[in-house]
Amino acid sequence: MLGRLILQQLFGYIRIRVEGRHLERFINLATVEGVVLWNINRSRGVLVAQMWARHFKRLRPIVRKTRCRVRIEKKIGLPFTLHRAKNRQILVVGLVILAVALYVFSNFVWFIEVVGLENLAEEEVIAELTELGLQPGSSKPGIDTDMIEEELALRFKEVSWAGITISGTKATVEIVEKTLPPDVVDPNTPGHLVASKRGLITTLIALQGTPVVKEGSMVEEGQLLIEGLRLQQQPGEDPETGEPLPPLASPVQARGIARARVWYSEESFVPLTIPYQQVTGETYTRVLLRIGGSEVIVVGAGEVPFVLYQQDEEAKPISLWRNDKPIVEIIMTTFRELKEAEEALTLDEAEIRARDFVQSAVYSRLPEGVEVLGKEFEVLQRDSKGVRVRLTVETLEDIARLEVTEAGP
Repeated sequence: MLGRLILQQLFGYIRIRVEGRHLERFINLATVEGVVLWNINRSRGVLVAQMWARHFKRLRPIVRKTRCRVRIEKKIGLPFTLHRAKNRQILVVGLVILAVALYVFSNFVWFIEVVGLENLAEEEVIAELTELGLQPGSSKPGIDTDMIEEELALRFKEVSWAGITISGTKATVEIVEKTLPPDVVDPNTPGHLVASKRGLITTLIALQGTPVVKEGSMVEEGQLLIEGLRLQQQPGEDPETGEPLPPLASPVQARGIARARVWYSEESFVPLTIPYQQVTGETYTRVLLRIGGSEVIVVGAGEVPFVLYQQDEEAKPISLWRNDKPIVEIIMTTFRELKEAEEALTLDEAEIRARDFVQSAVYSRLPEGVEVLGKEFEVLQRDSKGVRVRLTVETLEDIARLEVTEAGP
């Protein structure tokens, strides 16, 4: 029995399916022609059996005589295995090349990520890293991380510490920026208080300097509120006129409070018909292989067949080891076709949206923590074209802003 199994695997055999009305005659004629059948199963006009692959051609005259239909269900054995392997030589070679490439690429840095930036521009840091020898394609043994960390701290005054971690083919550069003190104006530097915005002055208190506007005055942005001058009365009289001497004016840094009523206003128009883009359900897929900075499109290299579309990208990283960083990414992009559509609104719906839009626009302009005295909506337009709404918000805030001067007048 064992010997027969070995021969079957060595020379190859097939499993056939025969359909017809004269299956008994088919078996008899096959025996006459020297075709050996085994593991025969019959049921309702169907016969399934196994036979030597090299005898399959002998079935042709038998099929014609019995008017049966024969097809091969499965090919088993070494000859078929070798044949499939031969047909897949390109695939096998490709897999070998890919494995070698992955091993080679794993000795280089292909991805660089800079984290921790707040004020520094990432482009500036990347440029310095490139000059210091850390860039995509750099050989990992040739990267002096200690030197680069020290140089980054020296070249950027904003950097208090820099650390570089290389994992797989990715280098992560962590930056810790210094907490710089806010710009503080020397209290001895002369300066005026001016209006930072247009408003109606309700309270003006000059702690240092000379006020030049009164409470109840409407002021414009940049208008002088408290002049940075200290007036000091001179003792004595003018020898010619006998009148008191004029006060002396010395430049100082003006300090004080200028509370004012300020108005913020915005308008918003919402039409009764709003165009938008609707997903049709048609999709187009593109698959590419990304290695470092290089990309190779595997599927979907042609043009996207849609005029309007949205796209979703999904990245599947491939690593050599479980906990290693990916060295190759498979990027699958799905393009979803869009078509132009319209949404019809009633006048009430359009007004609600206009109110929401204009309120969001106004409140985004208000300074943090400002006191809101009131707000007023006004419908400017409400017809077949749409609805236009204006919102005015009144606040109470300190509008004084220091404007430094080089010297007093």
